[in-house]
Amino acid sequence: MLVQISRWLLSIEDWLRPFTRERLIFWGSVVLFAMVSKAPWYHLPEETLNAFGINLKSILLLKGFTLAAVAAGAIALLLDTQRLSRFFAWQAFGIILLTPYLLATWVSGLDAVTTNLYAQNQQITRHVEHNLPTVQAQWKRNIPLLPDRTTPLTLGLTIPDSRFFQASSWDYFLLEGLGYRNSVLGFIGKGWILSLVLLVWLLIGLYVRLPNTSEIWWDLRWLVPYWGSLLTLISLSILAVNVLNVQLDTWLVSGNYPKVITTSQRVATWYPNFQCDETFQTRLAHAEFYQGHPHSARIALATGIERYQRGEYGRAIEYLRQALEQDPHACLARIYLAIALLNSAVDYFETPILPNRPSEHRLPSQANFLDSPKARQGHLRAKPAGAIHQLEQVLEVFPGHLEALYNLMLTHSINGNFDQSAVVAQRLVEIQQNFQQPNTALLGQVYTHFAWEEYHNQNLNQAWERYRQSVDPSRWP
Repeated sequence: MLVQISRWLLSIEDWLRPFTRERLIFWGSVVLFAMVSKAPWYHLPEETLNAFGINLKSILLLKGFTLAAVAAGAIALLLDTQRLSRFFAWQAFGIILLTPYLLATWVSGLDAVTTNLYAQNQQITRHVEHNLPTVQAQWKRNIPLLPDRTTPLTLGLTIPDSRFFQASSWDYFLLEGLGYRNSVLGFIGKGWILSLVLLVWLLIGLYVRLPNTSEIWWDLRWLVPYWGSLLTLISLSILAVNVLNVQLDTWLVSGNYPKVITTSQRVATWYPNFQCDETFQTRLAHAEFYQGHPHSARIALATGIERYQRGEYGRAIEYLRQALEQDPHACLARIYLAIALLNSAVDYFETPILPNRPSEHRLPSQANFLDSPKARQGHLRAKPAGAIHQLEQVLEVFPGHLEALYNLMLTHSINGNFDQSAVVAQRLVEIQQNFQQPNTALLGQVYTHFAWEEYHNQNLNQAWERYRQSVDPSRWP
C-alpha cells in the first residue's frame, strides 16, 4: 500500500515538474493579458471624437500587434526557444510603452483635443476653489461664470534654445516628446495600464530562472541598439519638425511665399499635428494671401483668431463659423469657435442691464449704480436665459466641452431651473468617467446640484444623501 502511494506521489511530482515558478508567472500573465485585452486603452467622449473626426482605430491595431507578439512568445516558449520568447515579449512591451507617443503625435487632432479638455478641467478646479466661499454663502446667486483662458495651440514639444540638448532636459523630452504628459495620460484607459503591468510580470517570469547570466548579456546586445536607434529616430523627427518650423518662418519673412506654401502643404500630409497648430496654420494663411492665392477657409480661420485675440468675440464667431462650414474637421477652427462662443456668453451674462431712472424721482435710482445690490439683482434676473442659449451653441460646436457644461449647470441653477441643472450635472459625471483621475472639485459641485434638485422636489432624504456625496468622495457610485 505504501509503495503504491509513493509511486502515485512520484507520478504527481513528474506531472507538476513542468509547472515551475517562472512558467506559472509567465502563463498566468499570458492568461490575464488575454482577459484584459478587451478593456479600452483610451477614453474620450464619442460625440467629441465624431465632431473632430478623430479616428481611434489605430489603438485596435496597436492592441492587435501586442496580442500577436504575446501569442508568438507563448508559442516560442512551448517550443522551448526561450530567446525567441523573450524577443517577442520585449516587442509587445515596446509597443505598449510607445502608445502615448503614437497617439499624441500621429492621430490627427487628438493631442489638441486632449490638451484643451485637460486645461478646461484644471480651470474648473481653480474656479471652484476660488469661489467656494461665495457658493456656500449665497447659494450660487452671485457666483461669476468661468471664462475660457485657453493658451494658443502649438506643437507639444518645441526646442526653445540650446539647453534642450543638455542632459537635464531628459524629463522634458520624456513628457512632451514621448507623450507622457498629463494631458495625454489623463485619458489613458485601465486596459493599457493593466497590460503594461502584466507584461512586466511576464518578463519577470522569463528572467526569474535563467540558466546563466550570459542570456541576459545576449538580450542586452540587441536591446540597447534597438531602443537606442528607436529613440534616436524619434529625437531626429522632433528636431526636424522644429527646424522646419523655424525655416518656414524665415521663408515667410524673406518673402519666399511659394516655398512656404508648397513645403507646408507637403509636410502637413505626413505630420498630422500641424493641422491643429496655430502658428503653422496662420503662417500658411498669410503666405497664401500675400502670394495672391488665398485659401478661404484658412483666411477666415486666421482672421477669426486675430479678432478673438483682440476680444472682438462677435466678429471672431462670424469668421470662425465660416471656416468651420468650409472644413467641418478643422479642429483649430472648432476649438477657437467654442472658446469665442463661451467667452461671449460669459460677457453677456456678466454685463449688467441697468434699468432707467424713474422719471418721478429726483434722485438716481439705486439700480443705476454697478455697486448697488439692486443692480446685481436686476442683472441676475435678466441675463441667464440668453447665456444659456449661447452656452448650448458651444456644445453644438464642441460636444463634451467641460467649461460650457459647467457654466450651463451654474446658469440653470441661477435661473432656478434645478431640474435642468441636474441633467447637465449628470452629463458632467459621464464625461468625468473618461478621465484617469476624476475632478474631485467638479464632482463635489455636481452632487451639490443633485442635492438642490432633490430638495426642491421635496425628496429630503435623497437630498441629504446627495449632499453627503458632495463632501465625501467615498460615497460616490
